[in-house]
Amino acid sequence: MPNEYKRKTNRGMASKEIYELASEEVMLRNKSLRDAATSYDINHTSLYRYIKNKRMKAIRPSNHPQLDIIAPQCLPKRKKNHCVNTFDLL
Repeated sequence: MPNEYKRKTNRGMASKEIYELASEEVMLRNKSLRDAATSYDINHTSLYRYIKNKRMKAIRPSNHPQLDIIAPQCLPKRKKNHCVNTFDLL
């Protein structure tokens, strides 16, 4: 008979509204991250990650095109050991 899984932490189990309230405490009211996490009974690392993602979305909206550096690709059909950037293929 297999053992029943028992969750060790409550990390990430709180609702989004609680994370939103705690992040407002940190960002607007200048409360420390750990104090806000303790007062709302959530994990401080999860709250930190939530605030970090929220700030990144504010800096770079989702409708803004994102340019990534693309590694060159080697194409076997061309000359031997000939590598091109993917921008050359467009």
